[in-house]
Amino acid sequence: MRVAIFARAPLPLGVHLDAEGFALCEVRSTARGAELRRVVFEAFGGREPAEALTAAVHANGWRHRLCVTSLAAERALLHAVHLPSMPASERRAAARLEAERLAPDRDVALAVDLSALPGGWLLAAAPQAEVRAAAARAEAAGLRVRAVDVATLALARAIGAQSGDAIVDAGERRAVVHLVTEAVPFVRPLPSWGTCAELAAPLAEALEFAASRGFGAARRVVVAGTLALEDGIVERLASALGRAVSLAELRADVSADEHPLDYVRASAPRWLTACGLALWSLRSMASCA
Repeated sequence: MRVAIFARAPLPLGVHLDAEGFALCEVRSTARGAELRRVVFEAFGGREPAEALTAAVHANGWRHRLCVTSLAAERALLHAVHLPSMPASERRAAARLEAERLAPDRDVALAVDLSALPGGWLLAAAPQAEVRAAAARAEAAGLRVRAVDVATLALARAIGAQSGDAIVDAGERRAVVHLVTEAVPFVRPLPSWGTCAELAAPLAEALEFAASRGFGAARRVVVAGTLALEDGIVERLASALGRAVSLAELRADVSADEHPLDYVRASAPRWLTACGLALWSLRSMASCA
């Protein structure tokens, strides 16, 4: 009889799409912890998103098709709520009432969920049509969607973000700053930019605004997305901001031993959100997200 001491269990695939391309990430859960198994990231290159994603899924021959996909952070409402002890069904009903009260458009049907925070709950709500559309993009590639997660939470989970970490996720068409806190993260899209100086000014303004609204001061700034792949970006942005900046890296407690370290470090900014989605079912891992 063969006994598996360090058995490997597949987790749902992480699937992240944005305006420029997509990333797929496979993580396995072992007795020693989480292990990065495989990542695929590509630009659309003129292809339809469903076509590109379908080709990648088939080309890589994933046997299991369960996945967690993402919703853009700025499309979701995140809010801390404090609820008395009550049955789960009543808690869900209370969360929906609170989401409907906070929603800017009362006529839009909402998808609502709760996750535990120290001393309370994190309420996440988004237009139901947009959540379904995010799921449909993955399902069109033959995947089965387990959950739709907010991109902010997935990205913070992937790097093991702590309170005070400001994550700048920027590509050619879109830039967003996510300031992680002990409760609700601060999220703000940044205006179009062409140089580091043009990005630094609105970024500094956003962080100053977040601090003035009680989200706390940024402890460090990390860069993710295709922006992070530009040569010298860390040094140029640090000079423009007047503060230390680093590249976003995979959290230390996720093993990547099967991949060259240089490859993981160089490519991680492209697939970290997908990795955080793959870690969705391991949300008990130490992280503010």
